[in-house]
Amino acid sequence: MFGGIVASGWHGLSATMRLIVRSDLFAGGPIVGVGIDRLRFLQPIRAGDRLRAEAEVLEVRPSRTHPERGYLVLRIATRRSDGTPVLTQDWTLLVRAGR
Repeated sequence: MFGGIVASGWHGLSATMRLIVRSDLFAGGPIVGVGIDRLRFLQPIRAGDRLRAEAEVLEVRPSRTHPERGYLVLRIATRRSDGTPVLTQDWTLLVRAGR
């Protein structure tokens, strides 16, 4: 179907999670995942592909019930080294306010 061996989409998600968690994004303290929306597998990932993950802030909003907390919505794009996007997803995270 793809003209060769490709990675599972879940493998691509796992690689993305590792890239994001090891980045400076999570250096400020605990973060709790609330949800993932708009997950799209755009292109197959092949053996030898070098991947990078980017996070874009879509929304920051305070919690209505807990003033010490807030929500951060990120669009995560995983790309090949040539810039081609292979998957995208939106994460909603619960974070401490003032982060």
